[in-house]
Amino acid sequence: MPSRLQTASRHIFPLFENSQQKLFSTSDLAKILSSNRDAWKLAQTTTTPLFIDFLTSKGKLHRITVRSLSYSNITRYAWGEVSPYQIALALKRHAYHQAIGYYMQRAGFPESQYSKFKALGLDFDFYLTHHLTDKAYDPDWRLYYPKGL
Repeated sequence: MPSRLQTASRHIFPLFENSQQKLFSTSDLAKILSSNRDAWKLAQTTTTPLFIDFLTSKGKLHRITVRSLSYSNITRYAWGEVSPYQIALALKRHAYHQAIGYYMQRAGFPESQYSKFKALGLDFDFYLTHHLTDKAYDPDWRLYYPKGL
């Protein structure tokens, strides 16, 4: 006998397929579950972690973790394929878009690709890592980085 989640998948998956939003935080997914629980006839025992496990194992949801040695890791969930630009938009309030654009420029990406990250705004000076003792500053990205990088 299929689980309630499996039965409801014919309603759940189209919601994500038809949504303009493709990146979600854990709290975004919890809100989606909470607001649709009754319509999907899901039990109260269907927790957010169970919902996420179901979406990743049976749907197109996958986990994206932005890791840093100096800052807290940030996890988002993507439905289908997403671009680095979409990920940066989702992380904008953390200023990670500055680091992504900086690295893309240094790696030789075309300006048309990394300029999108500048267009998101450079509102803060950002450090690539904590406790930089020998640092350099890139005024174009408002970014401090280890000298010699």
